[in-house]
Amino acid sequence: MAATVSDTLGIELSAWLLEAALLLLIAFPFLLLRFTASFTGFPRWLELAAALGLASMVVATVVIVGVPPDADVDPEVAAIYHAVALGYWALLSSVTVVTLWRAGTDQPTVARRRMRLMSSATAVLAIALLAAVAVQQVSPEVVQVAVYAVALFSAAAFTVG
Repeated sequence: MAATVSDTLGIELSAWLLEAALLLLIAFPFLLLRFTASFTGFPRWLELAAALGLASMVVATVVIVGVPPDADVDPEVAAIYHAVALGYWALLSSVTVVTLWRAGTDQPTVARRRMRLMSSATAVLAIALLAAVAVQQVSPEVVQVAVYAVALFSAAAFTVG
């Protein structure tokens, strides 16, 4: 990610900026879950599990992977980290998708449509992330462009919603 941004903009990004961007990306599903909790309450155990998951992912990112990402990480450790991060993202996103969709049920039409749009955008973003990881090794440029387009659509849907 950092190399792509640096190449596109023609500037070198500082280490703290890369660290902040990576940690915010990891925190996104948790923050989205907290946003969703403002519409409807979650069980205390779910909130604690999500917070523990975030703390674990942050520690794993800083200690195991390194911030900015270290090229010397053992491939097996990196594969386990990616699997856990993907599971964390998918689990919290699925809870958010279902909760936002259901929370819109009894709302007036405009509010219901916006909540369902945010729910759909969350689902699309999770699917784009799964697709990006799935084709990471094979990754023809057409697939990369499609994944970026889906992520951009999701970001636009969040903005509208």
